Amino acid sequence: MSDITDEWLRSVGFKYDTPDPRNREQKHWTLWFGDCIPGCSGDELAIELSHNRADDWFCWLRSDMAHRYHRFIHVRHMHRQEELIRLIEGISGQTWDPANNAYGVIRTPETAESLRRESERLDRRFNEQNCKWDTTERDPDMSKPNLTDRRIARGGKRIIGGKECDD
Repeated sequence: MSDITDEWLRSVGFKYDTPDPRNREQKHWTLWFGDCIPGCSGDELAIELSHNRADDWFCWLRSDMAHRYHRFIHVRHMHRQEELIRLIEGISGQTWDPANNAYGVIRTPETAESLRRESERLDRRFNEQNCKWDTTERDPDMSKPNLTDRRIARGGKRIIGGKECDD
């Protein structure tokens, strides 16, 4: 394996945050343990990384159950991807599979499969492809069609009592 990079962290499911809005270059990459640890809620335990000025990464355990100044435990400095993967496998108790990571959270294989099945629903696919539900939905804000939109969709004819009529 190779060194830890921003691109690799993004590709395996980590989400980043910038704690200081004035310094956008300082990214903190977080992956929550979620439901892969029995009895652990989604925001109870995470692993967080931040790039050091040197060639290594700071690695912390993070818990948002604690107060602001007591929620990080520094684990160690890391360089290689396999170091991080072994740490995550040791804490989660499951084999590393980036396909089970969704929205910055490690999921159990069963939960990840359920999320994948749900994302394949027809209404979700329409939403992702930005398909229009109705031909009268022509406005860019995708709001409910108004009378003007309906009139345009019917070829400029007025609708009175639910029926088209000529002017």
